Amino acid sequence: MFALSACQSATAAPEGEESPTEPESTAPVEEATPTAEPAPAEEPPAAAPDTPAPAEVVAPVVEPDPNAPRNVAAPPKSAKRSKSGLAWKVLKKGRGKGRPGKFDTATMNYTGWTSAGRLFDSTERQGQPMVIPLNRLIYGFAEGVRMMTTGEKRRLWVPGDLAYGEKLAGAEAPAGQPLGMLVVDVTLVQIRRELHQVR
Repeated sequence: MFALSACQSATAAPEGEESPTEPESTAPVEEATPTAEPAPAEEPPAAAPDTPAPAEVVAPVVEPDPNAPRNVAAPPKSAKRSKSGLAWKVLKKGRGKGRPGKFDTATMNYTGWTSAGRLFDSTERQGQPMVIPLNRLIYGFAEGVRMMTTGEKRRLWVPGDLAYGEKLAGAEAPAGQPLGMLVVDVTLVQIRRELHQVR
């Protein structure tokens, strides 16, 4: 620190009248330079080999939901199927007669799993049922709900091509949009007719 201040005074001297004394001020500079030991600065590179921490980061393992249906991997033989490939099974009969139209708004409770049994979405986690126009749902989900009556509960096996897409090598889906077949337990709570829509 002291040698650095001497260098600063030497450069400032030409502006004043004490220029003859400049050579004397440079002598301490020569003595100070060997005292500056850069050895401590060479220590950080030695710590570099101790930084493989990022390589140890491992993606979290998502365990299957213990409450997932046993037949989550594939629809049973007793399940009914539509021409599109959607499969379903009625878990509880409804009390209504009418079914929602393509543009009607449905209030529903649901829980969805992947074919591996991983829970990916549920109105129970949100604390309230979902209210949404059926034309804003993924095709397979909307198709299944349009077959239901109020109060009915169904299990839907939605193929990937009717949901967010099939599983492909290297393909990644946005968060909350898993690829492949999805299994959804859905209960239709209420139907709101949208009469102004053309069906």
